Amino acid sequence: MNPTWGDPQFTEFYRSEFGRVVSAVRGQLGADAEDVAQEAFVVAADRWDSVANLDVPAAWVRFVALRMARRRAAREHRRAAIERSQAIIEPEARPDLDVAAAILQLPDRHAAAVWLHHFEDRPIAQVAERIGCSEAAAKVLLFRARRLLAERLTGLTGEWVSERSWSPDAIAAHLRRIGAGHHIGPILDEDLDGRGGRWELAIADGAYRLHRDDGFRLDHGSSRVTKDRFELRPILNTGRAAYRPVVDGDRLHLRLIDTTIPPTRGVPDEIWINLFLEAGAFVRTRQERTGL
Repeated sequence: MNPTWGDPQFTEFYRSEFGRVVSAVRGQLGADAEDVAQEAFVVAADRWDSVANLDVPAAWVRFVALRMARRRAAREHRRAAIERSQAIIEPEARPDLDVAAAILQLPDRHAAAVWLHHFEDRPIAQVAERIGCSEAAAKVLLFRARRLLAERLTGLTGEWVSERSWSPDAIAAHLRRIGAGHHIGPILDEDLDGRGGRWELAIADGAYRLHRDDGFRLDHGSSRVTKDRFELRPILNTGRAAYRPVVDGDRLHLRLIDTTIPPTRGVPDEIWINLFLEAGAFVRTRQERTGL
């Protein structure tokens, strides 16, 4: 038996919240609501060290119970359909992402805001009241939480290093190959100080940093991530560049969609992007890091 069940804090939490969790899922499951609520508290017991420190641990348990209820209801619906038609259907697709785990990685107040607003359908006023902040602050929390969730759910958050190490000769050859040989001087001599290296990309908390393996900063600014779009806005320049990211395990490929960033040192932005971000894959070196 999990020792958490003997923890007085957890016991009191269970007694005070069990009925509310049952009520939250009864509409979907009827008589099975208590079973699902019990399963949700088992999950909470296994993660109690993390759950107990959340601003609203009860919201976390209700969220887990609602997910379980939806899955069970979906299974029952499919089973009934099979029995009616005797048709063969494909088994339930395995979820691509564990949303609950991603939310747990958020700062406590951000996680609480997401659960209360998006999974309990509470209006902003109630979210603000439960968290203990103004409505304006609650809106900011939700905005930031959605941005952080997008980063985590797309798998982009973390530190990446280019698979390829670029020598000066390789940089010059690559620029000639893409028809940009006349930009070798501004790129290699003026911007890269006559040397190459590995490009390292860090993405976290709505920001990005692109630098060389010796620490020389190539670019940095704010970032925005959605399901199939990774947008960068450099601090030291105007405009933005949008990419289609493809994460394959621990490898990241970026493909330019469009850019409105003006030329730097007379070199079009597409050429910088091709050399620094598109020319090869990046390999993950660290899952997550904040404070870019």
